[in-house]
Amino acid sequence: MHRPAPRAVLLAVAALVGALVGAPLPAVAAAASAGVPTATISRFDCARLRVEVTLDNSRSATRTMYGYGSSFQRPERAPYGGTDRTRRVDVAAGGSRSVVIRVRDDARTVVTVYLPDGGHVVSAGTCGTAPAAAFGPADCGGLRLRVTLDNSRSGRSTRYRWTLTDLAGSVRTETVEVAAGSVAPVRVPLVAGSRSRVFVAVNGRGLVATSDWQRCGGVIPDPRASLGAVDCGTVSVPVLLDNSRATSRTRFRLPGHVDVVLGPGQVRAFRLHLPLGDGLTATASATGPEGQPLVLATTSTARCADTSPT
Repeated sequence: MHRPAPRAVLLAVAALVGALVGAPLPAVAAAASAGVPTATISRFDCARLRVEVTLDNSRSATRTMYGYGSSFQRPERAPYGGTDRTRRVDVAAGGSRSVVIRVRDDARTVVTVYLPDGGHVVSAGTCGTAPAAAFGPADCGGLRLRVTLDNSRSGRSTRYRWTLTDLAGSVRTETVEVAAGSVAPVRVPLVAGSRSRVFVAVNGRGLVATSDWQRCGGVIPDPRASLGAVDCGTVSVPVLLDNSRATSRTRFRLPGHVDVVLGPGQVRAFRLHLPLGDGLTATASATGPEGQPLVLATTSTARCADTSPT
């Protein structure tokens, strides 16, 4: 009885024939695999003040909900920034859809597409004569972030101000004058062992651009604090703020007291006078590694409620 040739033999023969006659190899059926929904954002079309977004669900076997929206930063006149509402759109399984987002002629626009898996696609562009700024990759070896101050579209000189911040607040700021039609590259210092980011504004008014959080080296945020027993005679409490285990600065917040910023390895002890009128519980807090507030210690002035401070 004749047996069909094995599949591998048939493919080998087809490949040989294809090579001889210049024909393409035959398609070989494979197990179907569902792909993930994706999206692409085109280049900004400043002539028509628009940007096109393609929501690609062609490799997915299920109907998918996308979200998309934009925000803008307009440094030269109010309102200096804002966010357009996020729109939702369904894309059928195996299909794709294009949407158009309008952009302003005097602003930097950031377009964001929200994917169903929780990820997102982001693109930014500047149209018109608005001053712009762009960030390069961080150089953690040299502890520098390259920032390009782009005044090439403007017909007048622009004063840029960049500000480096960490979780404790402002670290350093400088002003750079950029002539009309010019571009100025600057290298902003970064902070080792800390998370930091850079804000760029112009003419003392509008924000132009904000970098992502940069992290250089191992970051250990480990702030600690203790509040001792309340002295009802003076309505005060001993405070110990401890940043000795951290690699980055920490901003400590205390009731009725200015914020205390300690650098890596620093410790500070003092006596804090508590305002009874602010409540019966006093809290020492700090900023956590992701910017969230951390309660480090509490003490109560409840037993001093009937005691007048001396």
